[in-house]
Amino acid sequence: MLDRGLLLALLLVLAATGVAAQQPQPAKDPAPAKDDKPALDTKADDAPLFRWRVGASVGVSYGALLADPKADRSLPEEGIVGEFSLSGRVTHRDSGLSANFGVCWGCHGIELEQATLEWKPVPLLLVKAGRLNVAASTHDSRHGFNTRATISKPLTRSMGNMVRQQEFNLGVLPSPYIDNGASVGLNFDMGIAGMSLEAMVLKGFKGTGEDIDFLKSREYFDNNGEPSFGARLEFSVPLLTLNFAYLWGNYDTEARRSYQFASANLRLVLGPVTLEGEFAWRQTQYTRAGSPGGEDQWWKYGWWAQVDWQVFDGLHLTGVLDALYVKDIYLADFGPTSNAAVALTDNNNRIVRAILGVSYTAWGGILIRLNAEFWDFSDFNDAWVIQGGLGWAF
Repeated sequence: MLDRGLLLALLLVLAATGVAAQQPQPAKDPAPAKDDKPALDTKADDAPLFRWRVGASVGVSYGALLADPKADRSLPEEGIVGEFSLSGRVTHRDSGLSANFGVCWGCHGIELEQATLEWKPVPLLLVKAGRLNVAASTHDSRHGFNTRATISKPLTRSMGNMVRQQEFNLGVLPSPYIDNGASVGLNFDMGIAGMSLEAMVLKGFKGTGEDIDFLKSREYFDNNGEPSFGARLEFSVPLLTLNFAYLWGNYDTEARRSYQFASANLRLVLGPVTLEGEFAWRQTQYTRAGSPGGEDQWWKYGWWAQVDWQVFDGLHLTGVLDALYVKDIYLADFGPTSNAAVALTDNNNRIVRAILGVSYTAWGGILIRLNAEFWDFSDFNDAWVIQGGLGWAF
């Protein structure tokens, strides 16, 4: 982790510089015409050499687990949860270079969510390097509290606020996925349609047991010295966006146990109604206790479907149905395990969840939310979760 004092100082400098950079520039008089020659075009010269943009958001929510027995504490983040984020971007006018900076303060403490240098020499090409917010789906650009439609994230992307999250070890690929690396992207503008391709080299996930440790994976150093790889393909036409992603790497210190992740998702806008859906799948290898050699494997996969209706300006009604499956491995109170002696379940588990939510953006841009969730488990007690929240982006 970065030193908190240094990190907060950087945030203050970023915010102060951004405000200063946005001050209006004094107008320049055009050069006087001489003879029959036109006056010089000074529009490009008037533009500032550097452009800054700074944004921030804050959100707080309260979640209550309604389960039997009352002593069941299967929702670790029950109660009040807060989230704050600050982001900045500076762009150089002439070189195509830009830098992005993002910090999140939430359930994991202060996290450097993004620190990248980007180079776009021509509209077709984009090169990124640094601390990346890996774009593995269209949802990754809207993972923040004030940009997603419900308080809880999809089960395919759940990072917390999840019933039995320790037993299932979160979703298929928690969002946002933050990693060190570099990527090269190609963007094709075909008029009414667009297409983008991206190839990534990343540090990759880390783990010491039979599953990925997503918290340790956010550390800055690698554990096996081998990169992981990823690719993304996106198509867009008016109203519709399709995204496909793939990731591969080894997560253990000996680089023996691999993971594979693949996803496909869509976003369709039909007037006041927005439809979104995703299917995500991960295969994870592990070494069974007492195995003479070779690797076993298990699967985690899920789907998510959401309908969001803008009733009128500021008021949205949202319905969600999603599911998460774990196959060919047991679940214990600490996560997936191959040891049946400590397991709480059999080796085939499922969650199906339904959410009904309402949100209203009030005066000043304050977001008010209320969600009701029903969780149906194959091997645990079912549960209701009621959540309310307030958010503001500025």
